[in-house]
Amino acid sequence: LESAAAAEESGRDGLPGGRGTMSVDLEDKLAAMGIMNATAYAKKFAEDEWTWEALVGCSDEKLDVLVQRVGMKEGSALTFKGRVRDAREQARLAPAAPAPDDAHQSVRVHGAAARETDGGRCFAEGCRWLYGFGEGVDYTEAASYLKRGAQLGHALSAAHLASILMEGKGVRGNPRAAQLEATMWAMRSCDAMGLNDQAAGGDAGARLALGLLLQAGIGCEMNQALAVNHFRAAAMAGDAVAMNCLAGAVEEGLAQVDEPDATAADWYRKAAEAGVVQAQSNYGLALMQGKGVPRDEKAAVDWFVRAADQGDPDVQNWLGLCYQDGRCGVLIDDAEAARWYMRAADSGDADAQAELGAMYKEGRGVEKDDEKALDYFMTAADAGSQAALDELRNRGLTA
Repeated sequence: LESAAAAEESGRDGLPGGRGTMSVDLEDKLAAMGIMNATAYAKKFAEDEWTWEALVGCSDEKLDVLVQRVGMKEGSALTFKGRVRDAREQARLAPAAPAPDDAHQSVRVHGAAARETDGGRCFAEGCRWLYGFGEGVDYTEAASYLKRGAQLGHALSAAHLASILMEGKGVRGNPRAAQLEATMWAMRSCDAMGLNDQAAGGDAGARLALGLLLQAGIGCEMNQALAVNHFRAAAMAGDAVAMNCLAGAVEEGLAQVDEPDATAADWYRKAAEAGVVQAQSNYGLALMQGKGVPRDEKAAVDWFVRAADQGDPDVQNWLGLCYQDGRCGVLIDDAEAARWYMRAADSGDADAQAELGAMYKEGRGVEKDDEKALDYFMTAADAGSQAALDELRNRGLTA
């Protein structure tokens, strides 16, 4: 699948693996297959960070390359590849059994989610945390509930989980592993869990979920036109999240609005008023830029604050920038900028962590504290912030 290939690029020689040291589990599996030199082969796989789960998720072509790389003998290679294909087929067809300890996965099911036994309730709760319909946005909680729903065989949970895994929301560890897991859940949702049939039957939630997979090409070939058709049908049926997705497609020129004089901003507004956090920030941007609505920076800030108060870290970081630089018509206020950066940083936003590190370093909006500054820079660097990495290099703390 094209999406699987895309998810697997950017690793060593284009071959990703599951991060970690040599897997005892992989060594045991090789030995159980009767493969000689199981320990040596497992060690070679581990050098490229391959786990059993990651091997099962890769294509036959990649598997052939890996087997050659580790120097596996022909007879052992045939046995090994056969077992991997068997495991891949079992994973594709059968809903995952709930795992008592999935600490090695991109998403850990925890708390109340781990005790839930109804996939539909898991989906509803996951969407509350994902889109801000409840107490606010919390991607970690959303991912936990959606994964539990997926484990229970709920197609919509699996599809939404695949979408946020591919975006890196609420996940931890190796992004490549999250992308491979996203592809796996997407394929299961469409095949074994019946998402395609539900969408064909006209279910609005299923059409939204299938549209998300088609839009990003997760577990299927990317098809923007078909994704837009699903978004439109779900939006017309009253699905607020689909309204936000349709507005995005209209804004990018991938779809047209049927109603005379209507714009992407109209759909953003409808979704925003229904409580979709992402739509609130999108409608705020439309107001700030005057796209499809009269330009109104004060109203834009109001919508940004509304989204940020519900926990959207991207908008919290944006408000920090606004108060730091005087954007969107607000007065420069370093203390207010630091407050919003702190909220975004607490949610794991690497850019906000780097900005907050700079503020502690320079004593802007907060009391100068180089120790705290360094902590924020190191946390942001671990999350991939280039600004934080540059700061650490300037301090001689990294290569």
